[in-house]
Amino acid sequence: MQAEIEKLLQLQEVDAEILKTRKELERYPTLRKARADEAAALRKKLDEARHNRVQLEKRIHGSEVNVAKWREDLGRFAAQQARVKTQKEYDALSHEVAETQQKISAEDDKGLEFVTEEEQLDAEIAQLQTHLAERSAECEKEIARLEERETEKSAFLNSLLEQRGNAADRIEANLLKRYERLANIFPGGTLVPVLEGNCGGCNMRVLPRTLQDIQRGESLTECASCHRFLYIPG
Repeated sequence: MQAEIEKLLQLQEVDAEILKTRKELERYPTLRKARADEAAALRKKLDEARHNRVQLEKRIHGSEVNVAKWREDLGRFAAQQARVKTQKEYDALSHEVAETQQKISAEDDKGLEFVTEEEQLDAEIAQLQTHLAERSAECEKEIARLEERETEKSAFLNSLLEQRGNAADRIEANLLKRYERLANIFPGGTLVPVLEGNCGGCNMRVLPRTLQDIQRGESLTECASCHRFLYIPG
């Protein structure tokens, strides 16, 4: 029976490596997506900054249109003041002139704010463009490396599966069936050693009679608690 245990331990070792490799392979799509999402997030920021720049240009244009109109109004008010016949009419036009001049002054102040905002947006766009170009290239390289590693891992997994098939073929059918039933419950831990009289899987005490059965090696013995196969390390 010791020979069968050795075969099962070899199979379990391959199964553990298969499990580990599959878990590693599961990570690659997420890692690739993270790199792609990072570049996409930078592109979105750049698009938003460009959109804000366009909106600012519209606001600047609107401000310029308003100022031009108000300056025309000042000229019209001045012409009207020259033709009025009463002080009341003159004062009313003077009030219009004062209000229009205040509007122009307030819009000029906005113009200074527009200049500052324009400079900030241009600087942000330039920085984002540079960062996007650099980081996109880095992300593409990282994605290519991840794809290369994934291909290597997939090839390694295929070789492991081939090894497993060969290892499984060496084991008696009923014993293999028992092993695989437990392997579905305890992946990579179907066979566990007896350590200081305890099951290496669930840590429960192994009964003396069970321990004697394992030592005799007449049959493959299961833990009375977790039902994993038990063996005594050589």
